Amino acid sequence: MNQNQNTPRTKTFVTITILALVLTFQAFGQTYTVTDLGTLGGAGSTAEAINNSGVAVGWAHTAGGSPHAFAFTNGPLKDLGTLGGLNSTAFNLNDAGQIVGFANATGSSAQRAFLYNGSTMLDLGAALPGSTNSIARSINSSGVIVGEYHTANGHQRPFVYTNGVAQDLGFDGFANDINDLGQIVGVDRSAGGGQGFILTGGQKTYVGTLGGNDTGAHRINNTGTVIGNSMTGGGQYHAFVYHHGTIRDLGTLGGASSAIGGINSQGLIVGEARNSQGNLRAFIYRNGVMLDLNNFIPPASGWVLTSATAINDSGRIVGAGQYNGQTRAFLLIPDNDLSIALYAGLTINGIVGRTYRIDYLDAVTPSSTWLELTNIVLPTTPYLFLDARPLAYQRYYRSVLLP
Repeated sequence: MNQNQNTPRTKTFVTITILALVLTFQAFGQTYTVTDLGTLGGAGSTAEAINNSGVAVGWAHTAGGSPHAFAFTNGPLKDLGTLGGLNSTAFNLNDAGQIVGFANATGSSAQRAFLYNGSTMLDLGAALPGSTNSIARSINSSGVIVGEYHTANGHQRPFVYTNGVAQDLGFDGFANDINDLGQIVGVDRSAGGGQGFILTGGQKTYVGTLGGNDTGAHRINNTGTVIGNSMTGGGQYHAFVYHHGTIRDLGTLGGASSAIGGINSQGLIVGEARNSQGNLRAFIYRNGVMLDLNNFIPPASGWVLTSATAINDSGRIVGAGQYNGQTRAFLLIPDNDLSIALYAGLTINGIVGRTYRIDYLDAVTPSSTWLELTNIVLPTTPYLFLDARPLAYQRYYRSVLLP
């Protein structure tokens, strides 16, 4: 409910300023515990995916400075190694714990698609004769793998790998994801610009655009909902969701652009977007609303979450951010195993670093007196403040800038 409040200046040393527009609304009320996944002895790390068992994968720097693929399961990162070369990255995994990505072979800087089965990294490049580079992007519950490879004449081609056999999908582009129904999504570049596609039983469907000439389909869940990125008519890239033949722009956090991360079976979407200050922030998208995930972790955590890359069916989220100035992989675990809840609060458009007092009313009457709820130091603007109590009734809020 909207509530306008005008408070006169007092004759004390404190000047009170009330925001012209104060909003009370129902919002995503989940809070999270944020965990630093650490590194492999080096400076940084990024998490790329998480399965429904809570195993996360990605890459982290070793003490020697090389990025290596890792797996995380409630403890220190496990180094998955390489194919004999310097570098590796894990992009995805299934619920059985099979992990895919790319790695360097001995004496080579070329990328080689791999499958890691828990103890051994298998080079998939042998199934792609003539390939100069290859990447495995995703694996479903049946162990079917999709990705892309470069041919000897420089073309980038999507492939599907099953039981030791790789099949070229027959056009330029790449495959990003495969669900448990065998539906594949990716980018078709055979006509020059990118077209996001869904491949179902050999039948290709294009997802359309947001007005521009470049679109990529990046993830598909088991209900057939597709998410990706598309150029708008204004030339910016926005995250989108595609379902039942309709593409929808997810928007931004007030800035120019956004990009997709992941989607779970309930349709919760995560990614990254620019805010009104142009800063990159991790987001969660639900029921038509994009929210900054930084508003749902402790303000003094030391974290700035910049990118959310995946969300599993229990609501755990992984990605990357700045932790005390270092780039680190994070894991967000919903507090108290809460699901989606409704809470009351307001959006503050104010001055970063200044202190605001949050006041409230349970009812508006001629004798109503504002009650003090809490003080906050504004970490960003706009900032979503949430009352810690579930929304069981109507409540009114205002924010007061303190000197």
